Amino acid sequence: MSKYCPECGAEINDEAKVCEQCGTAIETAIEKPAEDKAAKKKKILILAGVIAGAVLVVVIALVILITSILSNFGCEGTAKRFAKAMAAENTEKMISLTSDVYKEYYEFYQEKYDVDELEEDYEQELEYVNYFFEDYAGSDYKLKYEIEDVDFYNEDMLDDMYGWYEDTYDVDTDVIKESAVVEVEFQVSKDGKDYFYDVDLVMVKENNTWRVFDFY
Repeated sequence: MSKYCPECGAEINDEAKVCEQCGTAIETAIEKPAEDKAAKKKKILILAGVIAGAVLVVVIALVILITSILSNFGCEGTAKRFAKAMAAENTEKMISLTSDVYKEYYEFYQEKYDVDELEEDYEQELEYVNYFFEDYAGSDYKLKYEIEDVDFYNEDMLDDMYGWYEDTYDVDTDVIKESAVVEVEFQVSKDGKDYFYDVDLVMVKENNTWRVFDFY
């Protein structure tokens, strides 16, 4: 058994009267059992395991958080919200998720060719979808949707497609940095049968925000 100074904790000789480190009288010195080296090593390993486990949990939580953010606000997330608005026939929400560049183009196109307002155009597109499903499922059905595929444009395709809009309709497409086509499958189930209708959403990332440029 070893003795330790009650003041500074330094190990002291069994016969010593005064601590050589701090000068404290050792009449009241206490005895501490020497810790077994194996026990110390075990404690260190346990502590290291706890720390490693905590780090792993934090990393997994960050991955889940980032995935969730991308799912809700990235290309696919915006496509899901637009599809949800289509299923609910919410044209106001659809317009809020529409590209500003497309809105600018559509305004130019509308003035030149005297076509419907964008909201009316969206309502007409939704009517096509409804007509399709009503033929098979009647008027009483619930529309479901699922993202089937996401195909990103390469740089050449990006320049060709949006460069044409800029040259033809005098709209600024420089804000578009990425683009993709998202295939959405709408589904209706009726009397044990499933009916499907595919819609392609042309997505653009403008000013660091994903929006719907067009759909067909």
